[in-house]
Amino acid sequence: MNRRSLLTTAVSGTIAVAGCTSNSGPTTEFETTIESFSTTTPVYADYIVKIRVENVGNESGTYPVKFVVGDTARSQSLTLAPDESDIVTFSHTFETPGVRTVAIDGTEQEVTVVKYAKVFDDPILESTHTAMANLSTLTEMQTRNFVVYPDVISPLDEDETGEGEQITLAETSTTAYEFETNRCSASMERTLSGSTRTIEKWFADGRVYTREQPEGKPVETSVKESTFSEAQRTNPPRLLAGINPHSRRETETQYVYTVDHSDSVALKNFIDAAVPESDLISGYTDYIETFEGEIHIDKNTRYITAVEVAAELVDDETDETMGTIDLALDYSGYNETVDVSVPQSVTAAVGVRPQ
Repeated sequence: MNRRSLLTTAVSGTIAVAGCTSNSGPTTEFETTIESFSTTTPVYADYIVKIRVENVGNESGTYPVKFVVGDTARSQSLTLAPDESDIVTFSHTFETPGVRTVAIDGTEQEVTVVKYAKVFDDPILESTHTAMANLSTLTEMQTRNFVVYPDVISPLDEDETGEGEQITLAETSTTAYEFETNRCSASMERTLSGSTRTIEKWFADGRVYTREQPEGKPVETSVKESTFSEAQRTNPPRLLAGINPHSRRETETQYVYTVDHSDSVALKNFIDAAVPESDLISGYTDYIETFEGEIHIDKNTRYITAVEVAAELVDDETDETMGTIDLALDYSGYNETVDVSVPQSVTAAVGVRPQ
């Protein structure tokens, strides 16, 4: 953490420079000091900046403190009497690693955002985090069941689902990851409100290749630019960043964590890891009221072997239950050979071939 004086400014009355005024008349002069600031932060963590503002003038006044990250600008104002001080707190979440520039009350600072830098108080979670973050390959099997009850306004396209109809999604998928090359392939069967389609996806060299077979319709093949994080069905290392374990039990071969995401930050971290932004369910995550489940960890390898969660969706205005989400993940094939190559028939259909 750094603590340093940022600036001294005269806001009203006579002009003040470096703490000295041109006469002894009424002045409103403020001094700001960084109370809490870090040059390094992990992704999906709360990055906190605290600034103390002191009125060093002889007249009451209001001072706006500004905090800018990229295109996001925020401001908080403090009204202080002479010799009075108070602290302003800003919070931000970085979603990708890299070096970022933040402006704290007009002074620019560099912040290094690091990947998977979560430090756990629990040594088992810490060792699991390290093991999962350093995998070369992984195979994931996922089963999801999603229901939105009738008479609920849907974030989905009304022309597709019809307002007031019950929305049901049943999906099974298998995804292979090759982390060293940032490639993955997925195959899934999705049934949405009675209509079934098979979907295959491959990610390579900044593109997602998709081959879909809607029920009773021709095969659809497409390609679009993307990122590896967007292509991932879930993010196993980041799942741990959202754990707020209330209890842990042991079996002969497993550690089993029971999780209850009553904490909003933990809930956001876990949802972001389990539900990609492009996912069908992502439009409903703001309605999650309860979120409970279990995470299973192998005692010997410290790898996550299974995740089971159940969520209830609640309408904030009426407090009525509007739906449920059930998700089961099974992990296997750690560091084993996987086939993530894009089939020639797919590249030929879209006219683009990975490098």
